[in-house]
Amino acid sequence: MTMRLATLAFLAVLLASCAAPTSSVPPAVRSELAPTGKLRVGVVGSTSKGVGVDIGRELGQRLGVPVEFVRYESASALWVGVTKGEWDVASLGIDAQRANEMNFTAAYLYLGDVPVALAVPRGRTAAYPYTYEFVEDLKSSGFVGEAIARDTLPGARVAPARAK
Repeated sequence: MTMRLATLAFLAVLLASCAAPTSSVPPAVRSELAPTGKLRVGVVGSTSKGVGVDIGRELGQRLGVPVEFVRYESASALWVGVTKGEWDVASLGIDAQRANEMNFTAAYLYLGDVPVALAVPRGRTAAYPYTYEFVEDLKSSGFVGEAIARDTLPGARVAPARAK
């Protein structure tokens, strides 16, 4: 019986060590990405599916916070939303004019010739490097490719991962 309990205890510790660690996220990153206690993800169109939705859910899971999707009818409306502080991250086509209000990670996918990246409002100095590395991880792990396949997004392809 003692051996059985020891084995069960060992397995419990082993399983716990395999769980995605939210404690490895620095507190400054979590507070900048989820200042309201939840991650507000700006999306254009549907809030139920899509590559940007999948990425938002994954980021919330890694941060250990709930996710709220903030829906917009157009990329222009989403852009205005950043100036009003309505969202914490969003997936957008990289645009020089938009870069005045937000920082873009490297592209995670291309829609035709348009690079799409995760955007973080300017001034969130701890959040930006974290999201940049997060996107690189999603590309190299195959997450983005799987999300594109699930969404059957015509003309989309995974952006190249950064060389290591």
